[in-house]
Amino acid sequence: MKLDTIANEDKHFVLLDLDKPQLLAELVGLNESQADYIDNLRQLTNLASKQLSGKLSGLVLGPKVGFTAINQKQATAGLLLSL
Repeated sequence: MKLDTIANEDKHFVLLDLDKPQLLAELVGLNESQADYIDNLRQLTNLASKQLSGKLSGLVLGPKVGFTAINQKQATAGLLLSL
């Protein structure tokens, strides 16, 4: 993919780092001691990918909660994988 295809109108690049979902979980009040914490993180990451990727140059995803958010991102958003 060419870089100019993922730049916004101002020729800037906007990445959303979903590789550290625990920071996002804290923002929305998820509690790490809950039994379904990882499942909730996956749902939150998928939702963020689906709702926000149309406005982004790309997403940064990692293995912490899996890569299911890849299927939720818009086709116009690039992808960086953190391993």
